[in-house]
Amino acid sequence: GQQARNAGAKVFWMKQGDQIRVDGLSLRCLYDGAGTDETERNNHSLLIQASYGDFGMLLTGDMSADGELQWLEQKDTLEKPVQILKIAHHGSGYSSTEPFLKEVSPKLAVISCGEGNRYGHPHVETLERLEKEGIPYYIITGETSKQKRQELVKQFNSDTTPVFLISLKAGGVGLNLTGADVVIHYDPWWNQAVQNQATDRAHRIGQQNVVSVYRLFMKDTIEERIRALQERKRELADEILSGEGIGQALISRE
Repeated sequence: GQQARNAGAKVFWMKQGDQIRVDGLSLRCLYDGAGTDETERNNHSLLIQASYGDFGMLLTGDMSADGELQWLEQKDTLEKPVQILKIAHHGSGYSSTEPFLKEVSPKLAVISCGEGNRYGHPHVETLERLEKEGIPYYIITGETSKQKRQELVKQFNSDTTPVFLISLKAGGVGLNLTGADVVIHYDPWWNQAVQNQATDRAHRIGQQNVVSVYRLFMKDTIEERIRALQERKRELADEILSGEGIGQALISRE
């Protein structure tokens, strides 16, 4: 918590039943792990429902199967529908149980995990449970083969799967996602050009819809500083390139 404060972020400590409201955004704690084994840290991951207007998202942290089942027994009121479920513990096989997925019934799921991680996340068991509950997704990482990438892109552009999860570097080039009309950057990137390349995957020949682009930033954190730095760099580039011949001189071969 202190490190977050040092970085200029606001810190809130929540327990079950607590609610935070900020500019129309509501964060409500549905479960805090009280009464569980204190030696097991994952038991104390908070279950938080985020709501903004008609949009609802469930944040699970590193919640374990034991925590999911305990919440189901006490079942603090869950506001439905849940558009997005953040899958617990990076897609661990010991979370996202079938009873939990049935109760939440999200429209889509998001899995956050590093490429080639030593834990094997996301686990095959977790992906199988998502498929069994009819929660659609496609995913591309740096380990996805070129042939498999093209197969997934073709399927996404032709079917009704609502979401495609793509790591920024794996999906920044070489993809034609005309089936997408909404692009959401979940994690900000220092290099604005890399983000723009990823956005351009939806702005390809054959796109017939207006493409909306959203970039998610956490208020009062370093992410806002990244955004401010990007804006300053963009303004500086615009000023240089709009000068009288300066831009052409700077970028010419001579």
